[in-house]
Amino acid sequence: MNYSLMAPGKRIRPILVEEAFFLCCKEEEKEVLLPILHSFMAAIEMIHSFSLCHDDLPAMDNDRVRRGQDSTWAHFSEAQGILAGDALSLYAFQAVLETFQKEKRKNPSLSRYEGRVLSALLVLSRESGIDGMVGGQVVDLEKEGQPLSEEELFFIMEKKTAALLRASLLMGAIFRRRRGKSAGGDCSLRGKPSVSPFRFGMIF
Repeated sequence: MNYSLMAPGKRIRPILVEEAFFLCCKEEEKEVLLPILHSFMAAIEMIHSFSLCHDDLPAMDNDRVRRGQDSTWAHFSEAQGILAGDALSLYAFQAVLETFQKEKRKNPSLSRYEGRVLSALLVLSRESGIDGMVGGQVVDLEKEGQPLSEEELFFIMEKKTAALLRASLLMGAIFRRRRGKSAGGDCSLRGKPSVSPFRFGMIF
């Protein structure tokens, strides 16, 4: 897990979580929410690393090099590559929830953010699972070596690549409480074409 997670990389997804958080979160809330923010930044990178562990496997892309070093399965074994990916995909959620519990014990008032934490975790699970990254990977594998329609190509791009970038922006933005709204509202990123999570992900 450490070998995969700590490999050199751009870390663009955690950076997007952080930037969306600081753009949308109230100034007086930022300091108290920093540990939770950092756990979400780590979580999105774990999900990304899990996807790379599995993408590189012989049954998938069969790549022996990733991020300038041996891919996880090539460095250890195919079985360890599978297990490292599995563990990262689950530990991402465990890390966030454990951090939130720890911070609540120190500061019980953080309970009011529970809805936002759960909303952000729902975004992460949705965009990394069958409705997002994994779903895109399935179609990509099924269509390997076949001509793609424009609709199929955009579907794969949206799910396989754009989904986690969209998740990064939305998770960071969820931590804004808008007047008259319950915890869990975002900061209207969807309504601003210049910062639309969907469009950003597709451009990437």
